[in-house]
Amino acid sequence: MASNETGDGTTHEDTTKPLDGVETEGAKKGVKLSKRAKREQRWEELKKRQREGRREEKKRRDQKKREAGIKLRREKVLLSDARASKVCVAIDCTYNQLMTEREREGLGKQIKYCYAANRNSPHPLQLYLSGYSQGISETLSKSAPEHAK
Repeated sequence: MASNETGDGTTHEDTTKPLDGVETEGAKKGVKLSKRAKREQRWEELKKRQREGRREEKKRRDQKKREAGIKLRREKVLLSDARASKVCVAIDCTYNQLMTEREREGLGKQIKYCYAANRNSPHPLQLYLSGYSQGISETLSKSAPEHAK
C-alpha cells in the first residue's frame, strides 16, 4: 500500500485497488494460503470434536454394559490350558520336498492361522507340527521373522 501526503501535512494509507482491477500474483497466493490454512484448521477442529464424541459415546455404551452386568473384555485364555485338553491336532509337514514354493507358502499361512485360532479359542487344544524342516522354517520366517526361531 502506498502512503499519500495530504495538503495539511498528514499522511494516510491508500487502500484502493489498482486501477486496472488486476491484483498482484503475491496477493492471490497469500489469500489462497490463508484460505487453505483456515480450511485445515476447521478440519482439525472437526476431527477433534468427532473423536471426543466417539469417546463419550463409547463411555456411555460401556457404562450401560456394566450396569447390565455384561463383561467388557473377553478373558484371555492361557495356552497352558491347552495342556489340560485331551484333544491333540498334528500337522504333518513331511511332504515339504514334494511341494512347490507356492504350496509351502500356503502351508505356512495355514499353520499360522491354526495357531492364532487355537490361541484365541476359549478351549485351546494341543497343536503339534511333525516333520518340521528347514523349508517350512524358511517359509514361516518370510512372513513373520520374529516368530521363526
